[in-house]
Amino acid sequence: MFGPVGVACGPINTLREVYRDPQVLARGMVFEMEHPVAGKVPLTSNPIRYRERPIDYQLPPPVLGQHTRSVLSDVLGLGPGENERLSSEGSI
Repeated sequence: MFGPVGVACGPINTLREVYRDPQVLARGMVFEMEHPVAGKVPLTSNPIRYRERPIDYQLPPPVLGQHTRSVLSDVLGLGPGENERLSSEGSI
């Protein structure tokens, strides 16, 4: 539709099509990692490649709320009492 009138365009792929694309496979853009809740999950690797320092993926994606308390403490500076109050209120 757009191509014939000179508009740059291309196909819109589903995720399944993206992860089966020969270039994605050749670059090793998909890998699997064991997740504590979901089992083995497919993940997308960083597209930037460092020859002398390859990225080592050690941790799976966090579960919902896994880092909430540490973020509130370390980033926002909330103390244990404030974390507990938020938790007892159902805010976290």
